[in-house]
Amino acid sequence: MKFWKSSLLTVFAFLGIASTVLYNACQIDTCSDLKCINGGSCANGFCNCPTGYEGSQCENKVNTKFLGIYNGNTNCDLNPSVYDTAIVIAQPNSLTDLKIVLFSNKMDTLTGTINGTSVIVPDVNGGSGYSRHINVTLVNNNKLTIFTEITSKDVRGNTVKSTCTFIGIK
Repeated sequence: MKFWKSSLLTVFAFLGIASTVLYNACQIDTCSDLKCINGGSCANGFCNCPTGYEGSQCENKVNTKFLGIYNGNTNCDLNPSVYDTAIVIAQPNSLTDLKIVLFSNKMDTLTGTINGTSVIVPDVNGGSGYSRHINVTLVNNNKLTIFTEITSKDVRGNTVKSTCTFIGIK
């Protein structure tokens, strides 16, 4: 009986050690085949990209998807749409800052910082109740929407809001 107890204990100990060694030997390093570039680092099989880069291996500059000429229309309040063009260019020495030139009744230049598929344009709060808020979004890397809301005072001192929306395709 003592022989069987010792034998069973030895077999279970061997199986436990062999299973542990086999399990640990089979774990795959999820970062071994992934090469993160442009200063990216791998964690749990995904690249953590530095500011200004994106993609599965940090291979794309974030501003690239925005750059180009967008042709479309601008509609302000209830007025008829007008044909319009927006040109998006990169700011010098920056991967995240853009300049957007919008041609409508007058040329308007906006500057902002990329945040995913949006461009954050700083709000303008001027004197006499004037303010401007702008949302810029990109859909499917080719459809640019610029929504502008301007609040001001008329000659009587009443608050007036005006909204314009540009939608253009690259």
